[in-house]
Amino acid sequence: FTRGLLWGRLIVPDLAWIWAIVGIAFLIGLVLNHLFDRQVAACADTLVQRPLSAFLTGLLVMMVSGPLLIILAASVIGLAVVPFAIVALIVAKIIGKIGVSRAIGRGVIAEDESGNRAQSARSYVLGFAVIVLAYMVPIIGILTYLMVGTFGLGSATMAFVARWRRERSVPPVAPAPQPPAGPTSSSD
Repeated sequence: FTRGLLWGRLIVPDLAWIWAIVGIAFLIGLVLNHLFDRQVAACADTLVQRPLSAFLTGLLVMMVSGPLLIILAASVIGLAVVPFAIVALIVAKIIGKIGVSRAIGRGVIAEDESGNRAQSARSYVLGFAVIVLAYMVPIIGILTYLMVGTFGLGSATMAFVARWRRERSVPPVAPAPQPPAGPTSSSD
């Protein structure tokens, strides 16, 4: 506490148990990056294309989620939805943070192929290393933690909404073509 949080950093380099936590977080993130490759890539793409919107969306979701959960909990039917909404927020933040790591890694070394899982793993590893280094710097560490969380939640929310809009906007079905009229029989 005195060498870490009071200095405004999350990782104190000379404490061994912190590196065990960092290693576990790294492995979990690497597995989730591999399992949810498409979703993490969508978060990273959203973050690269519209960073300010992702940040503001993350702030908005953090500010509105608490009051909305309280309102939902006040209603009888909404009380059943609250645990699912909390889990959805946690999952969005985790996937979004992995997306932030991947976007930072893409900034270091660009990915040539969008579907290549080896390149996505490399981008995640590089981004994670940059974030861990930032966590060790006094004051910058806490700011990095807050920014990564906000960007992650915002990019995950924006990627979800974009995907949801694509699924809902089904193009209208064209009417089936009429079969050609056969030869008409004429009586002579």
